[in-house]
Amino acid sequence: MEFSPLAVMLLLISLIPVPHAQGSPKAVVSIKPDTHVYTGETVTFRCDVQGGGDTEWTYSWYRNNDTVNLDRFHILYTDILYTEMFYTDSTMQEISIRSVSDSDSGDYTCRGQSSDSQSSEISDVVTLTVERPEVVLSVSPQSWLTEGDSVTLSCEITDSSTDWTFSWYREILYRHNDGIFIYNVVPLSDSSRGSGGSYTLSPAALNHTGVYMCSAQRGDRRVFPTRYSNQTATMDHR
Repeated sequence: MEFSPLAVMLLLISLIPVPHAQGSPKAVVSIKPDTHVYTGETVTFRCDVQGGGDTEWTYSWYRNNDTVNLDRFHILYTDILYTEMFYTDSTMQEISIRSVSDSDSGDYTCRGQSSDSQSSEISDVVTLTVERPEVVLSVSPQSWLTEGDSVTLSCEITDSSTDWTFSWYREILYRHNDGIFIYNVVPLSDSSRGSGGSYTLSPAALNHTGVYMCSAQRGDRRVFPTRYSNQTATMDHR
C-alpha cells in the first residue's frame, strides 16, 4: 500500500508532541521555630517558589489578606520588650518578627514575582498563634509555717512545654534616707530547666517571712519581664 505525499505529511505532523500549557509556580510558606509560640519570642517566615527554577524572585507578604508592613517598629512594653519586623535580604524571602505579641497572630501567605514579571500562585495559609501562658506559684505544704519546718515554692507554666528557666525573687523592704520605706524585688536564684521549678526554704526561719515571686524564661528572652506571680510565705514562731 502506498501513501500519497499529503497523507505522509499529515501523519508526520500528528506525531509532533504538542506542549501543554502550565500553570504558575506555587509559593510555599515555612515558619520557625513553630506555628505556636509565646510572647517575646522570635519567629521567622520563609517563602519558596516551587518550580521557580533559577529565576530571581522577590516576595510579597500578607497577614489576614493585608500586606505586611515590613517597616513596623513599635513598643510592646514600656520597659525592655519591643516588637520589630525585618527582612534578611533585599528579596524579602525571609522575614522575622522579634518579640512577637498577641497582635501578630494570624494567617500568613506570600507570593513571588520574578524578574521577567511572572507571578507565582499565592501560598497556602500558615497560621501563627501567639500565646501568653500564665506563671503559677504555689506553696507546699502551706502558707502558715512553724519555724524550723521545710517549705517548697513551686513555679509552673500553664502549658506542658519544656525548656523553661525559672527565676526566683523576694520583696525586700528598704528605708530611704528621707525615712520613706519601699519594697524592692530582689532576685534569689534560678532553678533547673524543665516544665516546672522549685525553691526550697529549709529550715524555714522568721526572716524568711515575706512575698516570693517567680518569672519564666525560654531561650534568650524573658516572657514575663515585669509580671510576677505573688505568694506570701508566713512563719509562726513556736
